[in-house]
Amino acid sequence: MIRSLPQGVPSFTYEALHREFASLPEEEQRKIVRERYGLEPEIEETPEFVSYKLRCFENALESIVRKEAYETALFIIPDHVESDQFRLAFLRADDFDAEAAATRMVNYWERKVELFGTDRAFKPYISLLDFDEDDYETLVKGFHRLLPYQDAHGRAILFNYGVYIVGNAKSMLKLVWWSNHKAVFDINSGEETQKKGVISVGGNSVVSDYSRFLTMFKPALQDALYALPIKPIAIHRFNPNIFYNISFEYCLRDLGRKLRSKLYLHNSTDPGFTAINLLSCGITPEILPWQLGGAFDFNYQQWLENCLVEDLHEGDQRNAAGEVEQRIAGFETLRRLLHFNRQAEIDEYMSILAHHSIGSRG
Repeated sequence: MIRSLPQGVPSFTYEALHREFASLPEEEQRKIVRERYGLEPEIEETPEFVSYKLRCFENALESIVRKEAYETALFIIPDHVESDQFRLAFLRADDFDAEAAATRMVNYWERKVELFGTDRAFKPYISLLDFDEDDYETLVKGFHRLLPYQDAHGRAILFNYGVYIVGNAKSMLKLVWWSNHKAVFDINSGEETQKKGVISVGGNSVVSDYSRFLTMFKPALQDALYALPIKPIAIHRFNPNIFYNISFEYCLRDLGRKLRSKLYLHNSTDPGFTAINLLSCGITPEILPWQLGGAFDFNYQQWLENCLVEDLHEGDQRNAAGEVEQRIAGFETLRRLLHFNRQAEIDEYMSILAHHSIGSRG
């Protein structure tokens, strides 16, 4: 169970952030700065070190009493749950602190069940096939996006923009989970992301429904800290408005200095000055979305369609193909929203998976 968040922390202000950072131990300050600029050396993963930490991880798991969701996952997909590859993702997220990593994995399965339900949670990967029709509008708008490029230091980039917020809080949280999951378990770059971490960039937001946003916002931050196997390196925010300040005061004052120390606010009205600051952090104009003053025009809908084709193509390999058939009708809505260019290819994959599903029941 995700631990209770600390209470009684002073209200968040920019001045308080600076004072808090200055009060940290000197070595901790240096580590935060090194991480920001991509200068922190990676932990050397020798075979002996990894083997030892995996044993520590196993011992830590055994010491946790309440772990029903984890034990269910272990029963249903033991090869995945017990694999070194999967467990290393959690160890890397906590810099090989075995107890913290074991707690994170238990939280991971508990939260995954809460969001996706028991019929979809106990699978190795999260795919677009795990979204319901009610989630599609949130998915297509994409307020939380994994960009297709990494920064200069090999870190995954998550882009948040409040204008795109639609749907209910649960749909938004499922989108957050899918984006982060895709970052750390990508076949080509997932291991590098696990080792080097993720950075978040976001801009001035116009949000009409404050309560809906806050209902999603705080659990998303909690999940990043305590459940998802990700390593947050930096949170860059551009010209935050009064609503953003209120939101972060509400959330950050309870989430502890670990997250607050990673927040960087860019308030300059001079795009050139902001660009220089970001360049020193490894974020070049070419990979910064135009909404934040960069030169990157991300075709999110095309990327989303490519992800769907990939998920459908690999659906009978990475997840249970038998679950595809029951959601084929729902994809009609997603098709209309995305205006698919690869329609024939998608139809072919869905037909093949549906055939496999029917055959598996025969």
